Amino acid sequence: MSDGGAGQGPTMDVAEYFAGLRCGAHYTAFGDGGWTFCLRLDNGGGACTMAAGSEVFQRATFQGGGAIDNVAQISGINDNGALVVTTAGALYYGASYTAVGMTPLIASGVVNVTAGRNARAALVREGSGFRVLGWTGDGTPAAIALPDAVRPMQVSANYGVACALDDTGSVYCWEAGGNHDLGVTTTPSKMAFDKPLKMISVGQNAVCGVSFSNTLECKAGWYSSPWLPTEGTAPDFRVRQSTFPMVRSVHAGYHYGTVVRADGEAFYLGDSPPGMDNPGMPFTGATDVVAAGGDRGNACVLTATGSVFCQAGGSVKQATLGGSPLKAVAAPCMP
Repeated sequence: MSDGGAGQGPTMDVAEYFAGLRCGAHYTAFGDGGWTFCLRLDNGGGACTMAAGSEVFQRATFQGGGAIDNVAQISGINDNGALVVTTAGALYYGASYTAVGMTPLIASGVVNVTAGRNARAALVREGSGFRVLGWTGDGTPAAIALPDAVRPMQVSANYGVACALDDTGSVYCWEAGGNHDLGVTTTPSKMAFDKPLKMISVGQNAVCGVSFSNTLECKAGWYSSPWLPTEGTAPDFRVRQSTFPMVRSVHAGYHYGTVVRADGEAFYLGDSPPGMDNPGMPFTGATDVVAAGGDRGNACVLTATGSVFCQAGGSVKQATLGGSPLKAVAAPCMP
């Protein structure tokens, strides 16, 4: 598959790739931000970590303790809150994942939700495509005015920045709550990546993605995103491609990242000075990794068989629910 080349329009391969994604790009069961990390269980429920840096999960419930059993996607926010997308396309919010409100924040059409400390964004069906709604904190979702002709295919949001990936592989970002060093404003603007991207992940001070040639691409406040494997000298830092020459996916968090190689091996990358390599720590026991997630207190990966492994207490542990290993699955793509 061709990536179109730096500075060129997308090839037909890129257009065909996005045209075949009924639920947008990088559609997984894993959530993003907050001290709490959440995922979709194989029985349709949702679960979140009980503490920062823990592999122990607890079921997400509605206010009053009612089970949530039709989860499509779930993302942790703030300290222990959650945003839940149901298989019916409704989005629900809870300041606590064990007391999710029963009145939808968005009534229908939600395909994907992403959130962090401040920023939130949702990809919502509109005609044959999607539109983007954004908000901060406990605010009200509102339409994000992307430039004309931009057709969003994925959203990613974290501390104070949110971004949308369109069907040409271009990335448009805007400020959503502040607390970043990326130079974006509240008006969505295009970030100048070298190649078209097929998925993106927003950290506190980094926007990273995977190109159609499976390379890791990032725009960052380099001194405040110290997990990136970098080379060069200030101010001309760049991602060191030789460390992860072929990448399946990337997840950017707060002062850490998770890189999944093309062979399905995953690595946790903690703090490292700019201009230094950062090969990361392997998620031992996790093979054929298909997704990564987490933020301030957690970093977890999902394997093709549904097993979840988390960095916990300085080591990798298999995620549990009720004392037994849990099973997670990719989010269902509803028509």
